Amino acid sequence: MKYKLFFFICLAGHSLFAQVKTDDIWGSWVKTKLTYKNGSELPEENILRNIYVKYTFTFPDKMNISQDYYENGPQFIFEILNNEIILRTPEGSIINDIRIEELSGDRLVLQQKGYQGFEDPTALKYTFTRERVFQNTLTLAAGDVYAIIGADTIYKRNPKVYASYKGESFQRYLTSHISDGNYMTGRNGHLVASFIVSNTGTADSLKILESIDKDFDKRFTKAFNSAKKDWKPAVLNGKYVAVQMFVELSYGTFEPAFLAGQFTDKANIAFKQKDWQAALYYYDQALKNHSSDKENLYNRGICKKMLGNLAGACEDWKKLKSWEEQKLMI
Repeated sequence: MKYKLFFFICLAGHSLFAQVKTDDIWGSWVKTKLTYKNGSELPEENILRNIYVKYTFTFPDKMNISQDYYENGPQFIFEILNNEIILRTPEGSIINDIRIEELSGDRLVLQQKGYQGFEDPTALKYTFTRERVFQNTLTLAAGDVYAIIGADTIYKRNPKVYASYKGESFQRYLTSHISDGNYMTGRNGHLVASFIVSNTGTADSLKILESIDKDFDKRFTKAFNSAKKDWKPAVLNGKYVAVQMFVELSYGTFEPAFLAGQFTDKANIAFKQKDWQAALYYYDQALKNHSSDKENLYNRGICKKMLGNLAGACEDWKKLKSWEEQKLMI
């Protein structure tokens, strides 16, 4: 079943140019453009327009597909024959084949088969760039900093700066090591936790923000601690840096769709307890749903300041000031 989730982004075809050098394909690639074969744009309502897609090719024959920048995603077996990438499940079943339209330097173009084959005008064409090149186009703001402790800056997880779990998926690793047998069968629950991956690649500072129950938390913590060394540190400007990461686990029919007011309530409780880390997380979530809440924005600035991120605090407070100035002009 897990392969079906990624089937629609697996592309197909054969090449229009000289034989591809397989040495050029290794590494991670991020989708930067998606069009029809003739170059026309997809309609706004097409969900594929805004889906993040990352392909990672690892020597000699492994390919991972992910829709999350911070995970590698499920792994497949591949081979290149006549400029076609033949994609297989780990068991050997062929999923699809991918036409390589272009592979040069930092650019990779893949062509999908349409209903009428490769020449179908409605077939999709994916353009990728190497992940490091994509990351170089992104800029960091003060709000991308989680905390500053002495001379050390800890960043928030984002597409430019993130730590990488060495396996396919940290979430799937945790799920498989927590739930033995039927432990979570018939149960609902949602866990959210944050942690820091240091510049040496060690995961620590675990904080459970949303708990299922004490027993589950113990199982989760044990599984987390067993994988503390299974991380690659984040890299920024050629240097290893510390980054705050998150993980969420959901079971049963639980829907973690909190209203902005519920996030605000949790944030205010943590704020009063001076739990700046938890308060910052909940204010971030509340502001995603209601970005113009002045009190939340002000309090988030306080949290950032208490965590050493004065520039991030000023960024929030300047936004508040600009809102007040705009009101005076009306």
